[in-house]
Amino acid sequence: MNNPPLRIGLLLNGDAVPEWVKVLLDDIQESDFGTIVLRIYDNGPVRADNYPNYGLRDRIVMKLAVNIHQRFAEGPSRVKDAFVPCDITSQLEGIASLYVDTDKTRYVDRVADADIKTIDTYNLDVIIRIGFGILDGDILHVAKHGIWSLHHGDNRVNRGGPPAFWETMQSWDTVGAILQQLNTEIDNGLILSRGQGPVDRFSLAQTRNNLYWKAQSMIF
Repeated sequence: MNNPPLRIGLLLNGDAVPEWVKVLLDDIQESDFGTIVLRIYDNGPVRADNYPNYGLRDRIVMKLAVNIHQRFAEGPSRVKDAFVPCDITSQLEGIASLYVDTDKTRYVDRVADADIKTIDTYNLDVIIRIGFGILDGDILHVAKHGIWSLHHGDNRVNRGGPPAFWETMQSWDTVGAILQQLNTEIDNGLILSRGQGPVDRFSLAQTRNNLYWKAQSMIF
């Protein structure tokens, strides 16, 4: 007797996502192991300005580095661009949506108790984190198998980002990725899967593209 498909929820900041996310969602929807039944959007306030936005700083550094490599060091891309902007509004049409309130502190986001109770009614098996910040509180336990999150880096040797940046700049042989079930320890969740990809010493963009395409398959 076949097991019923997993009931999956998504944590999203919006319907604008990079292409690797769109492909991941396509693969889930076309599979027989899981079905997306709820999309959860962050409706909380923007993090206060007096908290340094290190994530934004890292994204700016990464964008500059990729542009420099593309302009001065890279030939034609050999790897499909994983970061082409996509809109998944039509892709997720018909799937229930919930806008939740989040209490944002300097380091973590907590979802309001009332929203946790609503999420609980969907009997989710797992939640996949696409958006939101670092999470704490009951949201970590509302799904049977918790929240799964891809981390594009090997937490044994490198925590933080930008993804693949230092591995490429320092000419490492490989760059890692993990799929983890989140807990209260930052970047130290239960490791569900590990993967590695090669580092292209002359192309940060290709190292990143290859890493993101390989890593998204770990959800399966």
